[in-house]
Amino acid sequence: MKRLRRHKDDEELVLEGPFKRNLPIIVTLVLGFGLGPFFGELIEEYRAIVLEVRAEQVFLGWGDNKPPSWEAYQMGSPGDVLVKRLGSLSLSLDKPGELDSALVKLHKRYTERYSGVVKALEAPLHQGSPHIAIITLSSGEELRLPVWDEELAETIAVGRKVEKTTGGWDPKVVLDPEPPVVRMEVPKGKGKAGAQ
Repeated sequence: MKRLRRHKDDEELVLEGPFKRNLPIIVTLVLGFGLGPFFGELIEEYRAIVLEVRAEQVFLGWGDNKPPSWEAYQMGSPGDVLVKRLGSLSLSLDKPGELDSALVKLHKRYTERYSGVVKALEAPLHQGSPHIAIITLSSGEELRLPVWDEELAETIAVGRKVEKTTGGWDPKVVLDPEPPVVRMEVPKGKGKAGAQ
């Protein structure tokens, strides 16, 4: 419990108790919570590639260190690299360089378009790895695609057509529509006559 007492010599109020003992800790906590985010932003450093821009948000690819995420729009267009340097509070734009090979691959995978037919499916080489779909593209090239997506894994099969559009990670299986049902109709008058 805190108490106030008067100091005998100078008639000054002196604070006693836990507050006085813990004052350095309290000041440190207040400064930490108040200035912590500022210092965190100041020491943060990264390079991220812009995958897509929508209204007031940007979809950033971070490479191997964390999954892509939607962030509040700051600047850039698809394919630009956002750079945050140590000691700076602002972002800058850069073109992809030698250090950005993982970011460029991520951007290519997200934006590429293709269609083709599944030629073969290879079983995983070891536990925890995906099946590999070998796809013959409409251009004649072959693509080896690791099948991580569960929905794709359930529908992909040899001979099925797949199509990849911009703005996604994996292709989708294009199922053939069901064949039309052909029904024979017998003219009304002839059916009864033939039955007699």
